[in-house]
Amino acid sequence: MGCIRLRPCPRHGRRLDEGFSGLAILQRAKPIWAMDFSAAQPPSTLSPPAQALWWLKKGGYTLGPEWEKAHAICQTAEGTRTYDLVHALAHWIEGDVGNSDYWYRRIAGWKRAETIEAEWERVMKELG
Repeated sequence: MGCIRLRPCPRHGRRLDEGFSGLAILQRAKPIWAMDFSAAQPPSTLSPPAQALWWLKKGGYTLGPEWEKAHAICQTAEGTRTYDLVHALAHWIEGDVGNSDYWYRRIAGWKRAETIEAEWERVMKELG
């Protein structure tokens, strides 16, 4: 990957990294797997499905308050591919394979991975 060259702004005569609080836009967001899962909340920059995925990992892929938060997020946009992917994973973690399979069937062309951890990785990549 090459360097980003910053040219002076024609309007202000400054480079984007000089005196602008918007520098964070130039910085790449951390990938979800590199985030701090000990934090109290997921980063607000994550999409809701990615936040749900964050909660599932924070909870150690087990039932509990983190699972409940993830599941509640998934239910806000049922029928949306990214939400349904996380919803299917949440029910797999719950041990409700029938319900999980229902959500996987709604996602055309998706076959779940061998393990919950591998599925989490695949869904995370799908979310970008």
